Amino acid sequence: DDLLAGDFCGPAVVWRRLLALLGFLDSSFPGGMYGAGGTRLTGDMTAETVPSPALAPAGGASPGRTVLVYRPPAHFNTGDRFPVAYILGGYGQDPADFERADLLLDLLISAGQLQNMYVAFLPGAGGVKGSFYLNHRVPADQAPGAEPTSGRYEDSIVEDLIPFIEETVLEGRVRG
Repeated sequence: DDLLAGDFCGPAVVWRRLLALLGFLDSSFPGGMYGAGGTRLTGDMTAETVPSPALAPAGGASPGRTVLVYRPPAHFNTGDRFPVAYILGGYGQDPADFERADLLLDLLISAGQLQNMYVAFLPGAGGVKGSFYLNHRVPADQAPGAEPTSGRYEDSIVEDLIPFIEETVLEGRVRG
């Protein structure tokens, strides 16, 4: 219905794009494990608030950034390592927009259409007049009264979010 109404950025399109992306990723990670690998048939989706020192103002506290991380069924049934995919949402999207993606991922894994893999949904908010996923600086006169206007968003992802996800949430079980 969304597509028929001309909504080319609505939920139907986002889910179709996600499905196409997952198919591509599956073929990009050779030697994967298909099926649940044990008695637990579903994975889980966990929300974590990760401190990000890269975004802390000079002398200030590290803000928390919320990420969603899907762990497949085999994560709970085996001690194996799995590939991880990081999803960077589009403009106006938040990781919470993908909170039900575990249902799709579980279905694809149980049907043998997708290997067990971790999927992390990262925040893309880049401050006022900010840029997605990149370090940037916007002079205060270009965004008067707005804070924050600048940030090390790429550094936040690379230095703060990814290490936390891989070491803490995924328990170091990421396949290289």
